[in-house]
Amino acid sequence: MSNPVQRPVHVSGYRVIDGRADSGRPQDGTDAPRTLLSGLFGGGGVRTSRAFLSEAFRANGLLFGDEAGGGADGDGGPGPRMRMDEVLKRCAATVATLRSVGHVYDSVLINMEGVYDEEGARLRDEVELTVTLVEKKWYSAYVGGGVKATAGGPFSPGAGPGGFSSGAAAAGDPAALLPTAQFEARGTLTNLTGAGDVHAAEYTVDAHGDVAASVRRTVPIIVEDLVGSPVAFVSCGAVKETADHSALRSYREHGSSLYASISNHPHPNAHLDPRPYASLGWRGATRDVVPARHPTLPHACAASPHVVAHAGPSAKHSLSAEFRTNGAYLDDHRAPTDGADATGRLELSGPPGDCCCVRAEGGGAVHLPLGGTAAAAALHLSLAGGVARPLRAGGTPVHLSDRFLPGGPLQLRGFA
Repeated sequence: MSNPVQRPVHVSGYRVIDGRADSGRPQDGTDAPRTLLSGLFGGGGVRTSRAFLSEAFRANGLLFGDEAGGGADGDGGPGPRMRMDEVLKRCAATVATLRSVGHVYDSVLINMEGVYDEEGARLRDEVELTVTLVEKKWYSAYVGGGVKATAGGPFSPGAGPGGFSSGAAAAGDPAALLPTAQFEARGTLTNLTGAGDVHAAEYTVDAHGDVAASVRRTVPIIVEDLVGSPVAFVSCGAVKETADHSALRSYREHGSSLYASISNHPHPNAHLDPRPYASLGWRGATRDVVPARHPTLPHACAASPHVVAHAGPSAKHSLSAEFRTNGAYLDDHRAPTDGADATGRLELSGPPGDCCCVRAEGGGAVHLPLGGTAAAAALHLSLAGGVARPLRAGGTPVHLSDRFLPGGPLQLRGFA
């Protein structure tokens, strides 16, 4: 008797089921491509389009519809005959492809079922696939704000009996009487068009009144293989922000940029996705360095000559490549005691723009357990560094905005 899993079969098509506990409704039929409006107001059920699912099947060698000589998007026309164990193998690969779009699905399951004729008899050499999807919530939103007492103003820490501690408020500056407001709003729409896309926006006003805003769109593209991932993520967006270096370096920098990138998964941070990350990117930016003003001389700056020399607007155009192991080789990416981690980034800046330089930076960490058990002490070693150089000898010096400025959380403090 031959092994049943080695029997050749046709895969006639597939159907999609919403696996949520409150649904379970089949989502059969070929749906039209979703638009942004239909994604917002298209109702419940599975949001993933059949076109996206068919692309995942095709990338793993399972053909339906027109490519197999039948209807569209898996609704008809059996594919080429293949052994049943090969069908199961390709279904498992398709599940891995869909699960790599982890921001969309909580779970993905593909079952193989029999096909019956009009009289109820099972067709021996024909099977159908059932795709059960449990999708995550397709939207998220956060809005928050608060009021912070101005340093030296009323109700501020250290305020004296008169309601003021010192500084501008005590000197009679009316602006110091007012508290400062902080505001933050961000939102994300996931799988809006049914293709695993992400639309995100963020708007922040900090205690100094500086505004930061960003918008981003990320679209997954199913490929054969990209740095260990079956899906590449293409992102584009815009950012407007202000970097405040006035406390240590006596200047502020206002920046706006457009960017595009392709990566093997959408999360460069280990706490979001502990898998190796690699990306290629482009960025076009404008920067404006504003030195601190002298408190008594209206036309003088309270900053070093080096900072004043780079004051004013500048433009930058750059290409970059980046990788992070993201804790994939650590026993615990949050509190490691064993393993190694590494990161690296190379950026090339040139025309059109005012900056012509190359920047390279990288680092690594090694964690060695002492005593041979997880509960024992561990030795942690880390090293990080970078270099920035003009593209040609005697060229324009590296701009202040592109130089390395040590300091920050979990780092040794430093000054420019």
